Amino acid sequence: MIITEIVHGRIISFPADDSRRNDGSEIVFNGRVRSTEHGAPILALEYEHYQGMAETELKRLAETTVSKFSIHDLFCRHRVGQIRSEERRVGKECRSRW
Repeated sequence: MIITEIVHGRIISFPADDSRRNDGSEIVFNGRVRSTEHGAPILALEYEHYQGMAETELKRLAETTVSKFSIHDLFCRHRVGQIRSEERRVGKECRSRW
């Protein structure tokens, strides 16, 4: 299963599913906005997107990843709009038999 979403506002993590007994691994990744870059403070980043293109590309990247590796579930949320320092900008979860 592949789920990709572009979201405005706070990213909510995908829930863990302990009933999945055939999955040997579950990997969760959260990308955040750094608080500094080369010693200069970062207050926020502004992510803009062209909705149709961004959704298509995010789904294409997920499908390529699933076909290349032994992943049977990939969930990804990418945030757009203004994201303050230390807030999550992307959340991903992959499940695999390995």
